[in-house]
Amino acid sequence: MNIGLRKLTLKDAKDIYENINDPVVSRWTALIPYPYPKDLAKKFIRSSQYQIKKEKSLILGIELLENKKIIGVISLMHINKIHKRAEIGYWLGKKYWGKGIMKQAVKEILKIAFGEMKLHRVYAKVFEENIASRKTVEKCGFQYEGLHKDSCFKNGKYRSVITYAILGNYSKD
Repeated sequence: MNIGLRKLTLKDAKDIYENINDPVVSRWTALIPYPYPKDLAKKFIRSSQYQIKKEKSLILGIELLENKKIIGVISLMHINKIHKRAEIGYWLGKKYWGKGIMKQAVKEILKIAFGEMKLHRVYAKVFEENIASRKTVEKCGFQYEGLHKDSCFKNGKYRSVITYAILGNYSKD
C-alpha cells in the first residue's frame, strides 16, 4: 500500500475516529482511551495543529494515497531543540496491521527528523509486550536502551516500557 504523511485537518476526524475507536489499538498506547469519544478526534486535530505551530510536536496523519483517507497517526513529540531530540509515537488502524505500513511511516518521519529538523536523536517508548511495535522500531534501526519496569499505568495495571533510540546518522534509504 502506498502511503504518505501529512498534516491533519478537521475533515480527517471521521477517519481518525473509525480507526482509533478499537480496544486493540488503544491497548498498545499509553494515552488513547477506549471507548474513544467521537468529539475527541476534532479536539486532537486542533491540538495537533497547535503543537505544530508552537514547534512542540510534529503530528502527521498516515494517509492512503489511493483515497486520501487517514489510517493512523505518527508523531515526533517532546521536541527539544537544545538537545536536538524527540520522541516518536504512532498508532495504526487494526485492519492495516501486518502490511509494512508503519515501518514505511517510521522511515518517512525519520527522514524529516534528521533531514529537515536536524535532530540528533529520536527515541521510542514501547510497551514490553508489544512485540509488533518492538520489531518495527528495530527494523528501522532503533537500538534497545533499557527496560523501565512498571512505568506506565493503564487500564488499572502497571505496564513495563522499553526505550529504543536512533541517532542522526540515519541512512536515507
